[in-house]
Amino acid sequence: MKTLFLIIFVSSISYATAQDIAKSEVPSQVSSALTSKFAKAKDIEWEMEGDLFKADFEVNSRDHELWIDRSGSIRRHREELSRRDLPQVITEKVKTEFQEYRIDDAHKVEDNGKILYHIDLDGPDEDREVWFAEDGTIEQGLE
Repeated sequence: MKTLFLIIFVSSISYATAQDIAKSEVPSQVSSALTSKFAKAKDIEWEMEGDLFKADFEVNSRDHELWIDRSGSIRRHREELSRRDLPQVITEKVKTEFQEYRIDDAHKVEDNGKILYHIDLDGPDEDREVWFAEDGTIEQGLE
């Protein structure tokens, strides 16, 4: 129950601080940063989160989120992954350390050059969120 409350609370804060914006309000260097890295991006939606532009979009039916500063520098990229796309070292770690859980959602997050994997695990009594480094070690989360 605490986990559910925390998720709802964090989501409401994120929603309250994020503000939808029209494509016409996005500076050209910001939209160019998105299209130069993801030429096949579809269904692009823009928000402001603090001083960063956040783009939600799809590439080949896979969800992405990209945070870009006003100068066009990409600060963070979050990509939805299927279980089969996770590094084997992480799936093995989940099997050994979280035996009673199953992988529900998985994301690859690149934040200022550091790559982490955010895994939502469904358990018999409670759900968990675990962050992994590329080598399979458990890390402190970014979000």
